[in-house]
Amino acid sequence: MLKPDAVETALRRQPADEAFVDADTKRLARRNGTLRITTDDTPAGARARRMIGERNVRSSFFSDSLFAEPAWDMLLDLYCAHLAQQRACVTSVCAASSVPLSTAIRWLKALEGHGLVCRSQDPLDSRRFFVSLSPQGLEKMNRYLEAVSPGA
Repeated sequence: MLKPDAVETALRRQPADEAFVDADTKRLARRNGTLRITTDDTPAGARARRMIGERNVRSSFFSDSLFAEPAWDMLLDLYCAHLAQQRACVTSVCAASSVPLSTAIRWLKALEGHGLVCRSQDPLDSRRFFVSLSPQGLEKMNRYLEAVSPGA
């Protein structure tokens, strides 16, 4: 059985959009991936948690492939990680997208290219990278979630 770090290592060795990741690695990432639920009680935080909950319920009735929005799933995951003051590694963010790992990496690069997320190397483990919302990404998520939140 592969360890979560195996995904990080596989992705780091090759350019992300050309990374070859075997089926076992993809299954591990999907199985270990969970969207974070936070205790933030702001309207925006409550709305983000509700969106995640609704998406999780939907996936129990319909195939994830019917409603794939990997970039949005990643942004919600990173927003909840920010509210919970947690770090998110590349593996968990990709797994939160519920798409194949190679697809998730392409979307992560696109989000980074649009200035919405930042990647940084773990100072204690050079094999691992963390992902977070950029200041611009956090501002956009705050503004969007406040706009769609009751009482905002």
